[in-house]
Amino acid sequence: MNTRNLMIALFAIAVIAQLAVPGWLLARHETVLRNGEAYRFECMPVDPVDLLRGRFVALRFSEMQADGIPDLDHGIDELFVTFETGEDGFAQVAGAFADPPEDSPHLKIGKYAWRSLANGEIHIDLPFDRFYMDENVAPEAEAAMRRRGRGAREAYLEVRILDGRAVPVELYINGKPASELRGQLN
Repeated sequence: MNTRNLMIALFAIAVIAQLAVPGWLLARHETVLRNGEAYRFECMPVDPVDLLRGRFVALRFSEMQADGIPDLDHGIDELFVTFETGEDGFAQVAGAFADPPEDSPHLKIGKYAWRSLANGEIHIDLPFDRFYMDENVAPEAEAAMRRRGRGAREAYLEVRILDGRAVPVELYINGKPASELRGQLN
């Protein structure tokens, strides 16, 4: 009987662990959405297909650069970047730090997502490069962006940032959420 009780207890622990991990990840994601600072990143989407994850809009952003960190140790594994809203309403890098700043929302950038330039500035590759959306709307969004040069189509991604994490919220085209523009983008 002791072996049976032990097996039931181990099974219960395994079930709880399997439910707790995705629950914790989901709660962390939702915390960023609810409490994170919202920033708009101007982008130029392209529409590829991922057979396993579905249709998404790949995003390219304008150059993100920051002034260099004094005495930057090139061996550091991560960089912490803060943003501010520029005069055009889009996010721009406010600062880059070796340690997380206490007083403002910051984004953690991994070791291979930034590089120091010869002029002392730091180039940053943003960690969000795709936005998943309805497979029927994604091609329309991409087509609208290809026509961007012929019309005044503005595209930006709203991202919430909190405690080093970023969560893409919505892709906007001409000020409207792309997910709501099915059949209206042409």
